[in-house]
Amino acid sequence: MRIITNKEELELTPIKNPLSSPLNLELAKMKVGQKLFVLKEEWTNSTPLTNILHTAVNHSRSLLRGMKFSTQRFIEGWVITKLKGV
Repeated sequence: MRIITNKEELELTPIKNPLSSPLNLELAKMKVGQKLFVLKEEWTNSTPLTNILHTAVNHSRSLLRGMKFSTQRFIEGWVITKLKGV
């Protein structure tokens, strides 16, 4: 962390939706039937991926609200399949 000036703050790119993570943005763009593979090494969050996904689908202000996904866990990572769009 560091202290920044007002000029540096103006140069930063704002997040359009603070509730959207890179994973949620990618999942929202997927079409029904498409699969996304997340490597175990890419997932650095201590919370299991399936828990995060379940919470995002049921959160009232989430990009993924009302969508359905299937997750399968493998030794190398997870495969997420989009089952239903909005």
